[in-house]
Amino acid sequence: MNLLGSSRCFCKKEESCIIEFMEKIKFSIVIVNYYSGLLTKACIQSVRRSCDRDDYEIFVVDNDSHDDSREILTSEVENVRVKFTGKNLGYAKAVNIALNETRGEYIILLNPDIIVLKDGINELLKFMDSHPKAGIAGGQLINPNGTIQESAFRFYQPMTILYRRTFFRHLP
Repeated sequence: MNLLGSSRCFCKKEESCIIEFMEKIKFSIVIVNYYSGLLTKACIQSVRRSCDRDDYEIFVVDNDSHDDSREILTSEVENVRVKFTGKNLGYAKAVNIALNETRGEYIILLNPDIIVLKDGINELLKFMDSHPKAGIAGGQLINPNGTIQESAFRFYQPMTILYRRTFFRHLP
């Protein structure tokens, strides 16, 4: 069994610390939910359909949604770790909360509106395992009609910015 952890504590607290050892898993899915309980549920279901592994965890951080997200995440989805923040901390802080508590060798960040296609996660893992120098990988975004969704664009040229942010934008 692979274990994560250390027998030495570096937290600099005055009192003694108890260090817990956690079983190492292949990957952790992190989803930040904000008023999107049904989408998050569909995303989780797609992860489970697409992945034939059992060495992963799903961690959802809810950024203080005041809709039916709490009920959906606590009663309609199983085997998901959920953290309710109590206030909207923003996406980055919510991700950082999850990263501090996940135990995967790899971390996969998913937005609630993502539906993972069959073998999508397996393909990402295969890529990462075969490219040990790679620090990050991203999946291909596909529109519901099967076309590729562009996820990267060229940076604006200075003239484009000038055109869009001044009176020039009103010219024909």
